[in-house]
Amino acid sequence: MVESTGSRTVTPLQLVGAGAVALTLGALAGFSSHYASTAKQLAEDGIDPRSRIKFLPLAGKALAASSAMCIGLGVLAVGGWRLAGMKYNSIAEVSSWQDAVGLAKQQRDVIQQEFQKQLFNKQPDEGQR
Repeated sequence: MVESTGSRTVTPLQLVGAGAVALTLGALAGFSSHYASTAKQLAEDGIDPRSRIKFLPLAGKALAASSAMCIGLGVLAVGGWRLAGMKYNSIAEVSSWQDAVGLAKQQRDVIQQEFQKQLFNKQPDEGQR
């Protein structure tokens, strides 16, 4: 599954990698900002900010556990997605915003028709007769 936009080709793995890099950079920026602000507060309160260093192994373990849980939930979600028979298909390329909106409305109408068909053509179960 490769999406091509003009002369640039982006694979799903590259997309996930770029997202992971962006999330990592944001997390590091947030960590450094929080660390600096709390160090200033601790120093103002008369507490040595370096005393927090002894808690870094615990924080690292908590981060590893939460990361592993998020990855596990992601794997389960992808597995459920695949078991349900859903997959990503590049079905159309649009050249303008109006074409994209038109395609989205067309897909919405198809889904509504299928839903209505399933809803009104459903046969009652044997136990309900």
